[in-house]
Amino acid sequence: MDLIIHIGPHKTGATAIQKALHESRDILVANGITPFHVGPGEIRHLSVAYSQHIEQRHPELMAQFGSVENVLENIRKCWDQLAAAVAENRNSSPFALLSSEHFSTLAEPEAFFDRLKSMFGKITVLAYVRDPVPMYLSTLQESIRGKGRAALENGPADYRLRYPRFLNYAVGAVGYNNCVIRNFARANLVGNDVVLDLENTLRRFAPALSLKPATARESLPGAVLAWLIRNEADGGQAQDWAWRHQVARYASFSKDLAVLPRLSSKDFPFADVIVRNNQEVTHWVNSWFLYDQVPLGPDMADTTSSETPASSDQVEAWIMSYLTPEAEQMVEELVKRKLG
Repeated sequence: MDLIIHIGPHKTGATAIQKALHESRDILVANGITPFHVGPGEIRHLSVAYSQHIEQRHPELMAQFGSVENVLENIRKCWDQLAAAVAENRNSSPFALLSSEHFSTLAEPEAFFDRLKSMFGKITVLAYVRDPVPMYLSTLQESIRGKGRAALENGPADYRLRYPRFLNYAVGAVGYNNCVIRNFARANLVGNDVVLDLENTLRRFAPALSLKPATARESLPGAVLAWLIRNEADGGQAQDWAWRHQVARYASFSKDLAVLPRLSSKDFPFADVIVRNNQEVTHWVNSWFLYDQVPLGPDMADTTSSETPASSDQVEAWIMSYLTPEAEQMVEELVKRKLG
């Protein structure tokens, strides 16, 4: 049995991809691809064994399992269940499929891939890459959910894409020709959709495959992020990680808040700082992996030029500009309605 492993990374459509794989499980199996879902939690638990030890104490894992000992026991069970599932399906399915954005942030990638090699034949790695400015803004909003105002401590001048590390270890583990790297830019995706793009890639292994469509609304309106930042600064409930996540979850699916703008790279005043600091990485990725695709960018000419240092205070002020009086009232009404 060969393995197709989608390693994300974060903020490149992984949620939509995993939703599509889950809803298309029977279709995948019928086409010779078995998607594995192991353990009581996510596939990500397979990666925790090879991540930094602090990941074992992640609030979500601690809330689910109660202690580090229980987290480690669950990790062992997940790997055992994967091995059992591979043994059970080895003769009936030519391909296995794993997907987790957490596979791109491993502290011990060599040991992780060595373990997979002991279980599978040929391994194909699939990953997406994204332009540095929208990647920064998407990562920033996710960090605000998790860290609150502390996410602003590292400003745009400190931001660097981490693509070389996980792409190098993927190539080292499975070989250059067994890595499929795609630009997440809408203009590059098949049908302008990441699920259709994934489907097109998987047709290399299953030519008749047709996945069910899936979308995921993960981004938050800028006003929600600004409101959380201010609430925390004022000593409010946004100081609590779990409470911030509750607000973010409700806001993500709110039809009322859907009309509010998201953080936009087009009006981000420090885009040139991020583009300039990541030119070497984007050039490397374009040269090695995207030579026949829309390249990572954008061009310096397409970015807003900043005349002042890109400090964290200035980024916070920019985010706060999304919190108009009308938007503030809408967010507060949602919070009051959902959380009292």
